[in-house]
Amino acid sequence: MHSNQSNNEQMKLMQQQIEFLKQQIQNLNCNSDFSTIYEYYINGIQIDKVKGSLQLGQLISEEIRDSEGVHRFYIGDIKITEIEDSGTVGLGVTEKMSNRENSVSADDAVEEIAQIYQKITQLLAIEELPSFFEKLSSKKSVLVAVSDSLDETWQSSEKFSLFYEKILSLLNDTIHSKFKQVDQKLDDRLYLAFADSIEEKVKTLVVISALLQAALPGYFKKYEMDLMINQSFIKSKVDTIHQILEFIKKTFQLEELPEAFEELEEDSKVLRYYFHFVLAPLVDNKDVIAYFQSLREYLEEIDPVIKLSMKNLNSEERAFLFSTLIEFIDIYQKHIVLEYSMLLV
Repeated sequence: MHSNQSNNEQMKLMQQQIEFLKQQIQNLNCNSDFSTIYEYYINGIQIDKVKGSLQLGQLISEEIRDSEGVHRFYIGDIKITEIEDSGTVGLGVTEKMSNRENSVSADDAVEEIAQIYQKITQLLAIEELPSFFEKLSSKKSVLVAVSDSLDETWQSSEKFSLFYEKILSLLNDTIHSKFKQVDQKLDDRLYLAFADSIEEKVKTLVVISALLQAALPGYFKKYEMDLMINQSFIKSKVDTIHQILEFIKKTFQLEELPEAFEELEEDSKVLRYYFHFVLAPLVDNKDVIAYFQSLREYLEEIDPVIKLSMKNLNSEERAFLFSTLIEFIDIYQKHIVLEYSMLLV
């Protein structure tokens, strides 16, 4: 019933947006005979990296008025290899962004956002705020909407703790059971950091999955883990620490590895052991695949949040929420198996 309501609401919003666009097109067609027409012909362009702003069209300081003309684009082949975090690419008439919205870290949060962060960590019964929520804070209205959903859906930490125990059992069956107990090579502080991070991410997956079930019903039926396990880890020719880290990123299709991995760059002995004697067998023997398949089934069983109010979110904010959910449902699953397998070193 809930899924049908969500679908109906989304369909209604989409229909309203389509009608609005139709009206805009009609207005443009009516006014085109009396407007200045700007035409852009781009046969081909190839750029390796965009660091600043690349605008194919007109960059304006304020919202353009209809009377300022019609812009037509004739575009051939455009290839951009990489856009850095600070880079922007615009096509058409684009308004300058005077202030880029930044996420708010737990240390910098004040007033309402600080209160939301505190409620989240208390609900999940964790010490540190997961990065997922920090990213949502770059659009405060989205963070508030998610926080309201959490308040409506969960009143205690019980479900998060039960799911965490369930995933630990899964990790033990699919990952830990493949190895004999060895002397711990990992520094105690790092060991605890990995363990805490696993708990934070597992519990946050409950939130992300419940939001996805409400916002994008049926998503898990089409979801496929993005991996590149087409080359043997054991036979891979990687020598340097940099090559090891890049090989892991490429295999798991990650832009960044878990934060604690950065400290391991200085401990080449531990990292080499982890790569060759722990992670390589898990990947080559398809144990990580078994873990991902079972975890997906568990995530799909999570009930959607009771209420996800989208009325106060504009189309850009909704798109941001959807893309962030999809991004982190993938990242956290991969980080968890990488961090847990590191505990076996």
